[in-house]
Amino acid sequence: MIKRNTGFANLTAGYLFPEVARRRREFAEKNPQAKIISLGIGNTTEPLPKFIAQAMADYSLGQADMVRRMMGKKKVDEMEKQKGKFIEASAKHGMTADA
Repeated sequence: MIKRNTGFANLTAGYLFPEVARRRREFAEKNPQAKIISLGIGNTTEPLPKFIAQAMADYSLGQADMVRRMMGKKKVDEMEKQKGKFIEASAKHGMTADA
């Protein structure tokens, strides 16, 4: 049997979307130069959709899918090899490693 997170019962109705909007608004106020990419809640089974990896780091679709799969399988050593390229290429698009 799957155990339910006890904190889940404490969430009020309508919590998630207003909370996401609040955090987005706070970030935008603190970082007015930032370009915010809104994707909604997303699919939590895919750590990084390949189209995002392609756009952020100039990967081909094949390379982006490889990154998505290695993240999904938590292949830390392989992800570490890609980290520098991803951060460097993302910086060309105005993104920072701490964003």
